[in-house]
Amino acid sequence: MIRMAASDPPPAVAPVFAVPSLEGASLALRTLLKEGRPEVRATAHCAVAIDVFTQEDVLLQRALAHADVPAIVRDTFRELVDLHVSRFAEAQRIDPHASTARGGASAGDPYRGGGSLPSNDFAGFPCGFAMAAAEERTARLRARLRQAADLDVRLYAVPFLVAFIDRDRWDRKEEQAVVLRRGDGTYVYELCPISKKVAPGED
Repeated sequence: MIRMAASDPPPAVAPVFAVPSLEGASLALRTLLKEGRPEVRATAHCAVAIDVFTQEDVLLQRALAHADVPAIVRDTFRELVDLHVSRFAEAQRIDPHASTARGGASAGDPYRGGGSLPSNDFAGFPCGFAMAAAEERTARLRARLRQAADLDVRLYAVPFLVAFIDRDRWDRKEEQAVVLRRGDGTYVYELCPISKKVAPGED
């Protein structure tokens, strides 16, 4: 057994990425779901984070290319990332230079399928909309950074769920929550500030 001195700093732990699931989201939302038996459904989405690092691997800037979702969901997702995500896992990296930087993706990679990533899918989450926006913004960013070759621009897929919580079928009122999974495997969520109301008889 190796013992660390009390003065030694804790070892750095690399983020471990896993995609969110409806089951995990339901567990994360259990404090909201403890009353009654509300129906919960979820839709899968994927944003793309554009992170800019120094040569010393220090994060300088982050921008988010959003999925094709309403503005209220985008705002909630951005707040969730700002509050809970300081670093994305290497398994989430999807830019064209990622495989070369890692020496090639492993054949058992569950997210890229052995190093091959369809432009419109990441681990079963649609990312084509966000990826197109991210590539356009990255091209503009790299053009501005021509004199700063020491900066490293990386793209990360950020899959998330939008959960719809229906507490009362008669009222037809739904609450929405954005749910994602952090690098340590835990789920975090944020309620959208405005619930969608549907009049009785409407779909």
